[in-house]
Amino acid sequence: LGVRLIPDLVFGTGRILHSVYLGRSIWALREMLWAGKMPHIKDGRRILIDIKDMNLWIEKNKTQSTF
Repeated sequence: LGVRLIPDLVFGTGRILHSVYLGRSIWALREMLWAGKMPHIKDGRRILIDIKDMNLWIEKNKTQSTF
C-alpha cells in the first residue's frame, strides 16, 4: 500500500518522503498508522496523510534531556 500526503497541503507525495520526513522506516510508518498513532484517510487502498498531522506527531513526541 502506498502512503501519500494530501496533495493540496504539502510539498510532495510518496511513502519514502513520509518516512524520511518522520525519520522512520516505511514499515514503521505503516505500523504507526495501523496502530492508530497518527490520523490518516483511507481511500480504497491508498492512505493519505496530512502534513499538519505529521508535524503534530513530531511536536507531541519531542523530548528534552538535561545533561
